[in-house]
Amino acid sequence: MSQLILLALAAAVLGVFSLAILRWPWIMALVAPLTMSLDSVGRVGVGVLTVNNLTKLLFLLLFLLICLLRNRPVRVPWHLALFLPLLLVTGIAVFYSPRFPQALQYWGRFLFVWSFAVLVANVLTRERHLRAVLDAMALTAVLVAALAIVQGLQIFQEGAMALHGTEDAMARGIRVSGGFWNPNRMAVFLVGLVVFLVAALPVRSLGRGRKALYMLAIGVSLAAIFMSLSRSGLLALGLVLLGFLFSRRHRRLAAGAAAVAIAVAVFLLLRTDYAGQLMMRLSTLSELGGDASAQIRWHLVFSGLRIFAHGFNWLWGCGHMGFEAAYVAFPHPLVSHDAYYHVGIRASHTLAITILAEQGLIGASAALLFFLGIYRRLSILFRERWSELQHCLLVAILILVTVKLVDFGFNPSFQDNLFWFVLGLLGALGVMRDDRAARTAMPAGAGPAPGGGAPIAPVHAALRD
Repeated sequence: MSQLILLALAAAVLGVFSLAILRWPWIMALVAPLTMSLDSVGRVGVGVLTVNNLTKLLFLLLFLLICLLRNRPVRVPWHLALFLPLLLVTGIAVFYSPRFPQALQYWGRFLFVWSFAVLVANVLTRERHLRAVLDAMALTAVLVAALAIVQGLQIFQEGAMALHGTEDAMARGIRVSGGFWNPNRMAVFLVGLVVFLVAALPVRSLGRGRKALYMLAIGVSLAAIFMSLSRSGLLALGLVLLGFLFSRRHRRLAAGAAAVAIAVAVFLLLRTDYAGQLMMRLSTLSELGGDASAQIRWHLVFSGLRIFAHGFNWLWGCGHMGFEAAYVAFPHPLVSHDAYYHVGIRASHTLAITILAEQGLIGASAALLFFLGIYRRLSILFRERWSELQHCLLVAILILVTVKLVDFGFNPSFQDNLFWFVLGLLGALGVMRDDRAARTAMPAGAGPAPGGGAPIAPVHAALRD
């Protein structure tokens, strides 16, 4: 009986939430950062059954329902439309993949994250929506970082804080992971949120309360990033601070964030048990070619090039998700026995090599077209006249996309949720720009828009919103 009551309450909450989304669609974009952070905690079953996936599936269905009820067309920003050739090439490569079921599942994941990016581009239509997204990012950063810090303090060994099994050395002990399976994924995710929070600090219209929340989120996120001992996260953080130095509006903030990061690192080194492990991880950044992890990555790169050069793989590749199967025939001569047989690291760790080996030059050309389209879109939007907040968000998007391209060099998670969410934000800014251009072209004193909508507001009113 109690289970039935709980199910009824859950259904009621879900129903109310769905009705709220039908009234205010932009709520879907606010929930997304939180569901992304529920990487391992949010697993409700096996495979793709996660809170993140199920929630986004619900959002996509509600979005289509909204479009039907309001007779609203779905607008696909052209930088997202440029992903369709790569999506098509990857879909074809599924059919000759040696791992067809897995390849088909991952192709479906590509379509899924792309579709949600289109959703984000369509539901964020006002500047107040962008402010709300920043608030959601700050709250998510605080929650993820607080969970990671509690893990680092080792307050709980079992129960609610024992997120993973004891056999998972990366999840327990000195390396924290928050709600993620992997500390590297948590660290890079937090760095991505920090990018937007730092970018928003100079915006005068946000108010002191919001900025205090953002600074708190930045501080605890930096602590969690260091406690993850993730070299990917530390490298991404360094690139972010370097990127902000190219923005005149953010140089002082970048210097301040760097000072806070140094202070956090010094505190962890002097006052916690992280001193030895953190020093060891920091020292390896100066000799990335000398440790086993970097050597394995280099070996995988050369093996990927050998796969690419075999037969007609240079043209169409060995098939989507076929790298691991093909790698067995092309191991690097110097790969260690432990890495090949015992640890079993056989998946490519470099996105460019993965695409070359699995989709050949056809896939690589489609991927290059997509990434060039993103930067082209950014270049066009930077020439427009924006509000202070919108301009700072463009700076954050540019920095994050660039950092992710570097991160794809050793963590080729092309289906990364935050990366595609940010592309959706870029699409939303593009849609706002198109709407503003339409308002500008509207004759003075024009009546309601076609379809019985309200009169189109002047440009200065849209910028002031």
